[in-house]
Amino acid sequence: MGQDQRVQVSLHIPTTAAGTGQDDFVTFNHPGTWLIEDQELMPNASVAADATDYSTYTLYNVTDSVTIMSHATNPGGQGALTAGTAVLASPTVTGADRRISQGDVLRLRKADSGSGKAGAVRATLVLVNERQGA
Repeated sequence: MGQDQRVQVSLHIPTTAAGTGQDDFVTFNHPGTWLIEDQELMPNASVAADATDYSTYTLYNVTDSVTIMSHATNPGGQGALTAGTAVLASPTVTGADRRISQGDVLRLRKADSGSGKAGAVRATLVLVNERQGA
C-alpha cells in the first residue's frame, strides 16, 4: 500500500442571519473505514460571545449517532469565534466513534438560542484509512 491514504471532508454553513438555523449534509463515499485524524471549525466572520443570543455549530455522524465536535458562542460554551481562526483542531471523539465508513451521512448544523448570531462556518475533517492506523 506504499502511499499515504488521507481524505479531507468539508461541510459548510453559508452566511445566515441571526435566528436562522441551517444544515449541510454529505454522504462519505470513500470505500473502507477511516479514522478522524484532525478536525477544525473555521468561521468566516468574528462572532462575539453572548449569554442569551448565541449559535451552536455541531458536526454529527448521523449514521452512527455520534457528535464529532461542537462549538457554542456563549460564555458557558466555547465562546467567541474569530474570523479566519480555526477552533477544535484536535479530535474530540475516541475509540470506535472516530470511525467514518462508506455511506455514513455527516451533518453540520447551526442552531440558534435566543436571537442567535449571524455567521458562516466550514467544518473540515482529515481522515486516514484505518488500515494505516492513526
